[in-house]
Amino acid sequence: MQKNGILVLALTAFFSVVMALAIVGISNGYNWARNLSIVFFVLGLHGATSRLDEIVNGPTFYLIFEVATYLLDSIVLFLIFSRPGTLWFQQSNDHTEDL
Repeated sequence: MQKNGILVLALTAFFSVVMALAIVGISNGYNWARNLSIVFFVLGLHGATSRLDEIVNGPTFYLIFEVATYLLDSIVLFLIFSRPGTLWFQQSNDHTEDL
C-alpha cells in the first residue's frame, strides 16, 4: 500500500510541475502550452467521467468542486482558443521570433 502512495505522490508532483510550466508557457504566448492545456482538459474529463458514480454519490462538496473546476477550465480554454486569444498567441509568437 505504501508503494502506491509514493507512486501517487510522484505522479501528482510531476503533473503539477508540468501544469505550472504550461501556465507559464500560456502567459508567455507559447502555442505548445495552449495545446497541452486542451490535452490535460480532455484527459481530466475522461478521468472524471470514469469515476462519475463516486463524484455524484460522494459528498456534495466534491460534486460542486468538480463542476466548478471544469466550468473554469472551459472558460479558460474558450478564452485562449477564441479569436482574440489566437491573435494574442500569434502576436506573442511574432514578438519572440524577433529575439
